[in-house]
Amino acid sequence: MSSEADAALRNASWVMAQRGLQIVIGVLFALLVPRLMGPQAFGQYALITSVSLWFGLLSGLGLISMMTRSVPTFIVRGDLQGLQKLVSSLLALRVGLGLASAACYLALTMFWLRDIDVAALVFMAGAVFARTVGNICFALSLGLNQAGRWALGDLLRRSFTLV
Repeated sequence: MSSEADAALRNASWVMAQRGLQIVIGVLFALLVPRLMGPQAFGQYALITSVSLWFGLLSGLGLISMMTRSVPTFIVRGDLQGLQKLVSSLLALRVGLGLASAACYLALTMFWLRDIDVAALVFMAGAVFARTVGNICFALSLGLNQAGRWALGDLLRRSFTLV
């Protein structure tokens, strides 16, 4: 087997194992969290989480597509300096976009959802920022043909949701 086939098999194995863990975490979440929080608190949690996911998606700007198209080109050309410049520029863009998305999320939810605790809204705004900025590491892994590390980002996000 070639080294590329070995890498693809290893990445597919990691992704499958992570998806299995995600199923277990999802079942634990469904069994525990709604019952522990109660219907009103869980409904508020579900609402602010789903709104935060919309802001996270809107701040994505096609990062994964760009990384999967651009990074291999830089690697094939051997242009590591160009790759570093691309990643640092995207990181700066994501930090600014993450701050703007988090601020817009916080402003909208504080205006619209007045009965929800402000501390919870601030925490979720922080999660919007972290999701926006942190996604670049995992997108870079996908661009470097390391799908196992790319899928790890999704597993970590879901694991932290259970906590």
